[in-house]
Amino acid sequence: MKKMIGSAATVIMAVLLVTTICYGRFIKREPQLWYEQALQMKVEKPQSEPLQPIDGEDPVSYTLQMNQLNITFDQGESWTTVPVEINQLFAGEYNGNKEELIEQSYVLTENRVAFLYTGMGD
Repeated sequence: MKKMIGSAATVIMAVLLVTTICYGRFIKREPQLWYEQALQMKVEKPQSEPLQPIDGEDPVSYTLQMNQLNITFDQGESWTTVPVEINQLFAGEYNGNKEELIEQSYVLTENRVAFLYTGMGD
């Protein structure tokens, strides 16, 4: 029985891996598009305290200050607000630190930006 469950888990993981690879190859998108749009939309807001990137040395970073998720592509000189509610990023059984995003729940590079969050229905 344990061997069967382990085999099923292996098959599921293999299918997920293949699906992810195939999806990435078949999607015809310009990865720079989002980055370029974000640079054009540079959001400058009057703030009581300046936003501080989580990783100050990396040009691409984020912050969860002011109860918002904001991202930067230039070490915090300009910020873009991500249209997601903070509680959606930490929903479910998570009860850890909410000062930083959950490890491996996001991708943040010059070419790709992705966040895992729950969709909250009305």
